[in-house]
Amino acid sequence: MTEGLSSRRYRGLPPEARQADRQHRLRSAGLELFSSVGYLKSSVPEICRRAGLSTRQFYAEFSSREALLIDLYSRFQAQARGAVRTAFADAEDRTSRGLIIAALSAYIDALSDDPRVARIVLVETVGVSPAVDAARAEVLDRWLIVVDEQIEGMTGGRSAGAPTGPAPSAAWAAMAALAGAVHGLVQEIALGDGGVDRDTALAVATPIIDVLLVTAGADDDAADA
Repeated sequence: MTEGLSSRRYRGLPPEARQADRQHRLRSAGLELFSSVGYLKSSVPEICRRAGLSTRQFYAEFSSREALLIDLYSRFQAQARGAVRTAFADAEDRTSRGLIIAALSAYIDALSDDPRVARIVLVETVGVSPAVDAARAEVLDRWLIVVDEQIEGMTGGRSAGAPTGPAPSAAWAAMAALAGAVHGLVQEIALGDGGVDRDTALAVATPIIDVLLVTAGADDDAADA
């Protein structure tokens, strides 16, 4: 039955459009299922039922349920990075405080506008498997690069730079800790009980982030002295 419905839906569409449609439907079904019943309680047959596709069609697009989760997580984080980069570029207040508020606001909005997205990014990908952990580590590295791109202009000092030895620099470690703190803050706003709102979070977090970034820049300067 599903195959027949799918065939009628695809009639007259070029192969690229068919594939894009299948991927969109599977991603939409995965987002809905993972964010409601949870990733660990979901299954490929149920994703396919919600998408109106067969398991054969699922495996033509994704190698596993885990691969779909990683795909969603990586896409949502890429969208958030794009929003933050745009916020940095468009900020009218070019002081470090102004840039921090613009970037943090963009990140909060990117993840909290849709609670389903927030749940995928902040909850359902935590502690799932080594492969998902590796995807999360790669995303963290990409976020650190985004911060590193801006740190010189925000602090008036040098960029923290990527780690070059067996252990990361103190500045790079500080930024990693900062990323974790921001992650927790957004989780409280997006999925908490309403005790922390956006304005309160910005007011509390901005001066702390400012100090950490200045410290990171100063630490890197001292290392080169």
